[in-house]
Amino acid sequence: MSTLPENPDSPPATLFSRLHAFKSRNERLLSTAFFLGGFLFDAIMLSRIDEPLMLVQQGVYLLVCGALLAISQRLELKKTEPPAWLRKPWQYADHLLHFMLGTLLNAYSIFYFQSASGLTAVCFVITVAALLALNELPRFQRLGPVVLYALYSICLTSYFAYLIPVISGDLRPWMFYLAVTAASGLLFVQVYYLLRWGKSYLHVARHAAIPAFGVQALFVLLYTLRIAPPVPLAIKQIGIYHQVKRVQGGWELLQQTKTWRFWRRADAVFLERPGDKLFCFVRIFAPRHFHDGISVVWFHHDPRHGWTQAHRLALTVSASSAVGFATDAYLTEPMPGEWRVEIESQDGRTIGQLRFEVALDQGDGPRDLTQTFSASQSLAKD
Repeated sequence: MSTLPENPDSPPATLFSRLHAFKSRNERLLSTAFFLGGFLFDAIMLSRIDEPLMLVQQGVYLLVCGALLAISQRLELKKTEPPAWLRKPWQYADHLLHFMLGTLLNAYSIFYFQSASGLTAVCFVITVAALLALNELPRFQRLGPVVLYALYSICLTSYFAYLIPVISGDLRPWMFYLAVTAASGLLFVQVYYLLRWGKSYLHVARHAAIPAFGVQALFVLLYTLRIAPPVPLAIKQIGIYHQVKRVQGGWELLQQTKTWRFWRRADAVFLERPGDKLFCFVRIFAPRHFHDGISVVWFHHDPRHGWTQAHRLALTVSASSAVGFATDAYLTEPMPGEWRVEIESQDGRTIGQLRFEVALDQGDGPRDLTQTFSASQSLAKD
């Protein structure tokens, strides 16, 4: 088997030329790899939602992503090449954009998932994850920057949606609309310059304006329907107990679940005796120095009328440390049947919920209660 001789006039292959050839052969694979790399990088580095360094990092990423999108569209609309000094680095601009979007959306997906409660909120998180996957499909990549502008729009609003409450120290409805306004303002600047650079208003509308502002409209709709999770608040622990006591350095929790059921940290079925109090203990992540109100809402399932609200308790809470805050609420002698407890933010969105059952305890001997401990140094007061 013979081989063709190498062309003696061709220059020797260098490391850079080999890397460039590999990049040309595996363009889509590399884009996916950089996107997943951004995910993994942020999954390792991500800590608290209110870390100043993380907030600055994400702000820089958003500025760089916006600049890369704008420059790439300017080059396309004006049918020009980047200047000579930028041509070699610009070959990797798309990978840098994918890496940063992957990093940002990974962080927001994690925070949304932590704050999501109920089927509708989980669907919200799934929608964000689906957009991540769609961005890597060849069919959607052929649409140009449509998906990229949609993802960038999600990142902008998500960033401001938790940056403003972190700075303010509480959570109010106007903050979300301010986040949408801030994100829309930055997107308007992008669209304004795209219109100045290009002659086709239809092209700018289809590839940038509609996906970007469409996402903002969707955010407003989801918030109005109370589907958008209440970031930056997130449930870290919630459970039903027979007794909750504040002790030095945290909380002492007593449950009737057998010790061998080590995977259960609370009572799924509350066995009730006369005079019993049913306690709900909840620990919520919140930014440092966060001071706001929450509501503990109890629902009972009536076989004829469905779920009906039985009681609502408003609490003022304060996160005085890095742990967040913890609090408890109780019902006296709840009727047997199916129950649900929901923890709501000040603006009426569900932070977390738990379903459980109340049944009559047929025994009359001493109870075998298991003691657990939840560390918390934060304050919670009625």
